[in-house]
Amino acid sequence: MDCDLVTKCLDLIHALEGAGATVHFTWIPSHVDIPLNEKADRLAQCALQDDTVDPGTEYTMLC
Repeated sequence: MDCDLVTKCLDLIHALEGAGATVHFTWIPSHVDIPLNEKADRLAQCALQDDTVDPGTEYTMLC
């Protein structure tokens, strides 16, 4: 798994928000033949296991 990719994504999100952009996330159902969804799932699992990620920091990005 590429935890560095997760860190880069978070850095990009913070940079975009710092520049005034609004970042939205969209729920995608799993296991329905959506390209790259399995990789996204693996990256999400990686982020959950990384103690350096603070899941409470950016909840507003998910609303």
